[in-house]
Amino acid sequence: MSSKPPPYLPSVGRLLGFATTAVTRVASRRLKTHGLTMQHWVVLSALWRAPRMAEADLAEYCHMSLSAVSKLVDRMQSKRLVRRKRDPDDARRAVVELASKGRSKANLVSFYKDLNQDMLKGFTAAESKALFSYLERIIENAEVSLEG
Repeated sequence: MSSKPPPYLPSVGRLLGFATTAVTRVASRRLKTHGLTMQHWVVLSALWRAPRMAEADLAEYCHMSLSAVSKLVDRMQSKRLVRRKRDPDDARRAVVELASKGRSKANLVSFYKDLNQDMLKGFTAAESKALFSYLERIIENAEVSLEG
């Protein structure tokens, strides 16, 4: 005899996790047609606007560890989306820049706008603005909590 699962608890973590999974699945499906993953797009979206970034700055932008970004850049380099070079001003630092294949996908810089529009259907402009503000506050609170 099977039993029904209990109702969900009112957990911010669960809701954010479920929302992240759902939105990422939609985004991934759309980006797959361009040969990209969501992680690729995040890196490329930074480099389309700042054509050369230190790998450490890219890690901060992506909210990833330096080692995770380094592995991601390795994979993107093998796909010829980006190039890693030594920083001409500081040989200890690596910089990442777009390769021609990455530049050729720059039309996807506004990919997030269509995704946002679809994910925020039924929201008023005020509700959308409030949602972004609330999510940013949650991120800030989490970062403060990690520091303490």
